[in-house]
Amino acid sequence: MTSEAQNTKDALVATAHCLFAERGYDGVSIAEIAGSLGITKQALLHHFGSKEKLYGLVLEDLSKRFDVIVRPHLEAERPASEQFLAILRDLYRILNNEMHDARLIVRDLLDNQGRIAEKQKWYLRPF
Repeated sequence: MTSEAQNTKDALVATAHCLFAERGYDGVSIAEIAGSLGITKQALLHHFGSKEKLYGLVLEDLSKRFDVIVRPHLEAERPASEQFLAILRDLYRILNNEMHDARLIVRDLLDNQGRIAEKQKWYLRPF
């Protein structure tokens, strides 16, 4: 993948992240995501295949970013209670500054229980 194609894909994921956080999975259409970047719906589907796959990439990206924050605490040689408090402190700091991340997590937990049960896949499970 060329750097230009990767930049386009990253911009699409970032835009989708914001829109899904603001309005939830069901509150955003592929056409709206594409339109906000000035591309066609077909172009967006070319990159991701479906709204579900795009949503999954947004949540997988969030999960990976949080894993980078959490993993060092879990690997530290200290009591579990200290690890837990350090993880909470760092996540609070991040989520307090990145409200889209916090909203996206809450929306996914509250709005998508049916889809999670049906698909047996929760994109935030690794986190």
